[in-house]
Amino acid sequence: AMKALVQALEIKPDDVPTVLFIADAYIASKRFQQAQDLLEKAMNVYKQRRSPELAQLRHRMAKLSSAAGDAQARLEWLNAAI
Repeated sequence: AMKALVQALEIKPDDVPTVLFIADAYIASKRFQQAQDLLEKAMNVYKQRRSPELAQLRHRMAKLSSAAGDAQARLEWLNAAI
C-alpha cells in the first residue's frame, strides 16, 4: 500500500490527503524524520496563506511531535493549526 501512495504522491505532489496517509504510515512505523521531512515540504506550498490544508498538515505535525515524545512542540503545532 505504501508503494502505491508514494507513486500517487509522485503524480500529484500537492495532494494533502495522500501526504497525510504517508505521514501517518511513517509515524506508525516510527520513521519520524521521514514524516517530518514530508510534512515540512508539503507545508512550504501553503506557507504564505492560511488554509484548511495547512491546518491539517500542522495538526499532523502535532501528532508527529506527540509520537516522538515532544509535548511542547505538540502544543505549538496545535496552536498553529487553529
